[in-house]
Amino acid sequence: MPPTPTTRTLVLKLIGNIITLSPSRDQVLLYKQLLEPANPFEQIRVQALSLLRDAIASPTTAVIHPSLLEHLGPVLYTIPSSSVSTLPMASLSHLLPQSPDAPPLHLSKAQIVDTMFPAWFTDSANVLRLLIQRDEAGVSGVRKPEWLSGVMAKWVGPQTTRLVELRMEGTGEAQVEFVLDRWQDALERLRETIIMLK
Repeated sequence: MPPTPTTRTLVLKLIGNIITLSPSRDQVLLYKQLLEPANPFEQIRVQALSLLRDAIASPTTAVIHPSLLEHLGPVLYTIPSSSVSTLPMASLSHLLPQSPDAPPLHLSKAQIVDTMFPAWFTDSANVLRLLIQRDEAGVSGVRKPEWLSGVMAKWVGPQTTRLVELRMEGTGEAQVEFVLDRWQDALERLRETIIMLK
């Protein structure tokens, strides 16, 4: 029997508290383990973004560290080349739901909304916007113009273009349109935050 939503929430909060008690650099590495594609549990990966966001928002955060973007930048702000998680153990593959094996931005509207990627991209954009706001001293390197330009060109731009294309596929169910609206809103807010830094 799968765990209840309450149990999952409590376990996730416990994991967040354990990470918070770790030294700063270890926190970054622990978040990386939860977020990287080698973690086959997509729902955990997306929920770990909430933990990271909460850690960044905390007034006593230790996660804003010089190694933060070095370790998490490639995980969060690179568009994956495949929609399928990299499974560490082939024996688990039959237990996990599989997405079509194509880059997420090449999936149709019907396909992409059935993956983790709209939530992943939305929450990753929200994490970055919060990090820019909280890391005023630029400790993590998040305010470096060259890094932000790369994110805009290679991460925000392709998603924005694909969202326009997905909208042209026609109007879907209200729930599908809500997911796309949320994703687009997160990208627009991030873009505005980056523009305000210039």
